[in-house]
Amino acid sequence: MEVPAQWRALPSPCHVQAPPALRAPAKAAPRNHLSFLGVAVLGASRLTRSKTSLQVRRRPLPVVKEKEVIATKRLPLWQLSDEMYMQRQLAPDPMQSWTEVRRAQARMKEQVMAQQYKDFRRIEREIGGYRLPPTYHISELRAGMWLEGRVSQTHDRGVMVDVGAYTEQGEWTDGFLHMGQIKDDGGYVAQDKVMDFVHIGERVRVRVVECIPTTGILRLSMRTEEDLPELFLGKPRPYSWHDIEKGMKVTGIIRRVWDKWALVDIGADRLARIHAREHPREKNEYGFYNWDRIHKFAWTAFPRGAQMTFWVEKAKDGLVNLCANKPPSTKLSDKVAANRRTGAGIEPGLERGGERLTRQQLRDREKSEAEKADWTPYIAHVDEWLEEASEPDGITDSWVARTEREIFAEFNEENGTSEEQAEEIELASSMPEEDFDDSDDFAEDEFAEDDFDDDSDFIADDAPFSLANPEDDAWELKDSPDQERSEGLLY
Repeated sequence: MEVPAQWRALPSPCHVQAPPALRAPAKAAPRNHLSFLGVAVLGASRLTRSKTSLQVRRRPLPVVKEKEVIATKRLPLWQLSDEMYMQRQLAPDPMQSWTEVRRAQARMKEQVMAQQYKDFRRIEREIGGYRLPPTYHISELRAGMWLEGRVSQTHDRGVMVDVGAYTEQGEWTDGFLHMGQIKDDGGYVAQDKVMDFVHIGERVRVRVVECIPTTGILRLSMRTEEDLPELFLGKPRPYSWHDIEKGMKVTGIIRRVWDKWALVDIGADRLARIHAREHPREKNEYGFYNWDRIHKFAWTAFPRGAQMTFWVEKAKDGLVNLCANKPPSTKLSDKVAANRRTGAGIEPGLERGGERLTRQQLRDREKSEAEKADWTPYIAHVDEWLEEASEPDGITDSWVARTEREIFAEFNEENGTSEEQAEEIELASSMPEEDFDDSDDFAEDEFAEDDFDDDSDFIADDAPFSLANPEDDAWELKDSPDQERSEGLLY
């Protein structure tokens, strides 16, 4: 290795020569001169190091390649957004504020992302190649049909496959292949690993899972087995999504197994899932579950195709979570679910959004309610007397009756009424009253048919509802008040 010229000019700190005056002769120096020689050598080395440490040594610095960016069709520029686009900074204008600069950066990022999306779709069309000729009308596709297709573009949770289907308008329609339907064994495929199993432009053989021509929905699968067959354990499916409740005991079949989750068919219109930590556990001698986790992965705890008993742990947002051990609150949850269905045993809770008032408003409301309440004042001695008078008293009642007889006797003596007349009056008053039949028709007996059948002109008075003359001590009914009273009334 060749040493640069500027390095050769510098003395080496490891090989320092003493000045000629301090050099020792060839013979061994006496013992008393050794200490002086060591001090001289150390002083010379320090002087040399102090001179060399202040110098700037010029040497080329190595170039470190932190990242090498290579853009290809399989790795377009939109995947390098953090390197090429998103971290690009705008030169700040001294006449603008930092807020305006940040807004301009945000607008630039939105435009860049939109352009990236267009570029990526264009690259997909180039890689996907030609489209298949229109072969099947979307209304002709049926569930279970096997078709030859070509992967046309990617999707958030899978890929789109061109199977040659077209609509009424003559437009191509692609089917959706979910990432969980790519592997034949139902294994899990991560979203960022979809291109490891299928790539754009690849020819695949797919099966029609669902086809709805009115909405244009076409779902495909590469698996030979169906996750939800028509029959469950030889019978029609017993449940739907609305029948599943927390704490239900169900029988399920393991359809697919992933790393941490297993998909279970419980006889409903969708698959349920169970985590590896919810594997079946044994009970100890005291009746408690052994909560030590035995299985780390789902494929060791739930064999594919096994029939097991599960309990519904949670059913929410279209997902059903199961557990292989009976939860302790199953009875209570069943009771609550039954009460929720029937509406019995549920007490009304607090009213939502109650009225919030200030202290002054509460005082004003209490004052107004007190003013509107009925006023029942207490009058001393009067209330007690009324209560005592309402109670029956035999002595007082007999005294009152005797006093009444004495008063009537004095009245009869003063008016000259004899005892016989008084007896007649009593007999007349004691006679029972006759009961008249109200159902008798008044017009049948009192008037004849031709009493008013003459040629006389009979005109009623103008007085409304006048029944008799006021001189006969009878009632007079009027529709309108008097003229004097009508002026004082307010309508």
